[in-house]
Amino acid sequence: MRRAGLLKVNGLKSCGTQNQAGREAWLEKTLQCVPAGSRILDAGAGELQYKRFCAHLKYVSQDFAQYDGQGDGTGLQTGAWQNDRLDIISDITQIPEPDASLRLSYVWKCWSTCLRHWTPWVNSADY
Repeated sequence: MRRAGLLKVNGLKSCGTQNQAGREAWLEKTLQCVPAGSRILDAGAGELQYKRFCAHLKYVSQDFAQYDGQGDGTGLQTGAWQNDRLDIISDITQIPEPDASLRLSYVWKCWSTCLRHWTPWVNSADY
């Protein structure tokens, strides 16, 4: 396992709310390692902000499409939210895709929290 090496090579040195640029650089570099033409799922895709990193892939977006950008006034709110470009609208626990129909699935919003669990899988040669 090269867990620490992957984090260092891709520039992700910390997690939290102040590392968006590092996380995005890591995601872009990691997605470039996925074989061209692979079908991937962006679970919780929102406004498809990371689709731009997937031009070489068959990108499938999923979200529950309930957020409207307004929120409750706490935290960062966008004021508006565009859900009309999603491929799949469903609960994340009930995505209507057949087993083994996707080469890779990722949930970007939790990667900063879940990275230590996902890194061995991302490092695997057969993903």
